[in-house]
Amino acid sequence: MSVAGLKKQFHKASQLLSEKISGAEGTKLDEDFMEMERKIDVTNKSVFELITKTTEYLQPNPGRNGLYLSLNSVTTTEADCLLIV
Repeated sequence: MSVAGLKKQFHKASQLLSEKISGAEGTKLDEDFMEMERKIDVTNKSVFELITKTTEYLQPNPGRNGLYLSLNSVTTTEADCLLIV
């Protein structure tokens, strides 16, 4: 951990201790802020999934391609049923 990170953690701990001793109430977060934080988390998760799926699409699994080649002799309806499973 860097020196700056250690200082930040120390400051957080000392602030919490001061709040507990003096009975002061910590900062309350606004409802708009909480909603914005939730939206950011959902967006972050969606972007991560999109990046993962894009990588899978651009670098397909060669074993999966073998499955497609072996299904050439099967009718289209049967192949679609096999791919769903």
